[in-house]
Amino acid sequence: MRVKNTMGLYSTKAWQQLRERVLMRDGYQCQMCSSLLGSGRGVQGRASKLALMPAAIDHLIPHQGDQDLFHDINNLWALCSVCHDSECAAIERRYKGARIAIEKRDYRLIGVDGLRVKTLSDRHIDSAEWENWIRGRPKV
Repeated sequence: MRVKNTMGLYSTKAWQQLRERVLMRDGYQCQMCSSLLGSGRGVQGRASKLALMPAAIDHLIPHQGDQDLFHDINNLWALCSVCHDSECAAIERRYKGARIAIEKRDYRLIGVDGLRVKTLSDRHIDSAEWENWIRGRPKV
């Protein structure tokens, strides 16, 4: 089901719980630059003497009001607000559809284990294949 006013979706309890699950799954670490993240976009303080970046949960493929895509944990990743507001915004202006997810994932530098993550471009997956992969994955 599609909704026209999507801003209200971000204030629901379901979104807040999903957001927390994504942050936990991604180890409170930006999936583009590996910065440590706080729990909200407004985090400015320090915890345990480590600087925390404000967190943003990004939709790999923009949902455009599609509630299923909006709430799909496999379509979400944790980013710092800088990467979200700069790199992701630029990618979404340049590309359309599932290609956006491929381009975003190519910016992923390291995994939680500290090793470089193999990008989709490394595997030569096209947009249609990525779209099928996102939609076919079981919910976590």
